Amino acid sequence: MELKTRPDLLAALMKAAKNHKFSPEEVREQRLSFILGTIDDQNKMSKDRILRIIDAQAGTLAV
Repeated sequence: MELKTRPDLLAALMKAAKNHKFSPEEVREQRLSFILGTIDDQNKMSKDRILRIIDAQAGTLAV
């Protein structure tokens, strides 16, 4: 299967992405998403616990 994207649409998306500045909340959510996507399904660590660790590493919360 070959996917095709309109060049004008791709250029507009790239321009928007290039100028986007991530907010601290967006960075936090991206980190959470990455971690949840990479941990083993058998891992029993809660989403809340992961967020507390992320916040502690960012210096916004003590573990």
